[in-house]
Amino acid sequence: IPRYDKIGFKKFYRERPKKTIVGLVKIGERLCVIDKKYPPFLLDDTAYQDKTAQDFFWRHRYAVHDAKEIIRFLHERRIELGKVSFDTLLGAYLTDSSQKDFSWGAVASRELGRPMRAESPDDLKHFFEIVLLMKEKLHAIGAEKIFYTIELPLARTVARMEAMGILLDCGFLRLMSKELEQKLNVLTKKIHQLAGEA
Repeated sequence: IPRYDKIGFKKFYRERPKKTIVGLVKIGERLCVIDKKYPPFLLDDTAYQDKTAQDFFWRHRYAVHDAKEIIRFLHERRIELGKVSFDTLLGAYLTDSSQKDFSWGAVASRELGRPMRAESPDDLKHFFEIVLLMKEKLHAIGAEKIFYTIELPLARTVARMEAMGILLDCGFLRLMSKELEQKLNVLTKKIHQLAGEA
């Protein structure tokens, strides 16, 4: 997969139509940009250090694989991701939660019925085909409303929670632990009495 530094990324950004949806897949520690008119490419670390990247990621709509991870990845680089219109990982989970592997390669392989490699430019070209297949499956099982109103918006919230963490009231948790331990001891004694061991 070709890699774009900030100069190559600026050129891509200037040439592409503004209203199209962009595909994003994280491959290792790099983000792969997938566009219907351009070959897929990986972003070099320098590409994120420019205002062009901030504008690009904020102003467009995206179909992604694993919105939560991509939002977190960009947040670490002080970039906010704009509207996520589809997530193939969430779609794959909602349409078949019995699967164990929801990586991009595994999802793509299942959807197209043939082995797909995550890092192959030829296989990444099928990203939008897989998005359409997932949309059809979500419609067929009646899960569109859950996907678009609950799962997709929740991905951004969970990504922020993971990035910021959550506060715990440790004093309250210790007090609750002591109370539960006392109740457990009382119940244990009652069980021994009922069993005739007291």
